[in-house]
Amino acid sequence: HFADTAHADQKAGIYDEGLANYFIQAVQSGYSDPARAHDEAIRSGALAAMNLMNAATALGLVTGPMIGFDQAKLNETFHIAERYLPVIMLAVGYNAPGNWPKKTRLPVDALLVRDGRPQVLHAFSTN
Repeated sequence: HFADTAHADQKAGIYDEGLANYFIQAVQSGYSDPARAHDEAIRSGALAAMNLMNAATALGLVTGPMIGFDQAKLNETFHIAERYLPVIMLAVGYNAPGNWPKKTRLPVDALLVRDGRPQVLHAFSTN
């Protein structure tokens, strides 16, 4: 479906035909290797889920991501075609009275490299 959206963007004047064709070729070549396509599907699905979770939070909702599910059973139950790769299930709703308090989170500095230049050692440089 990417070619359709790229051509729609071209018609809307977002970019010209040359750039639309470049994007289409880049996507098609990037997804031609099944292992690479699988990895990209997981990355893209995770990013989409993160955006959905952030949007839900902004609306006052809570989310519960789930990755430990039976993919084959999910596909069968919800009639999901084989070409799709379910990456995450996401429960979305309102916080119920008496829910657990928010779980402890690691501090940002334990998860973020602030200076990631190749020559600079940081927390993720060693095991």
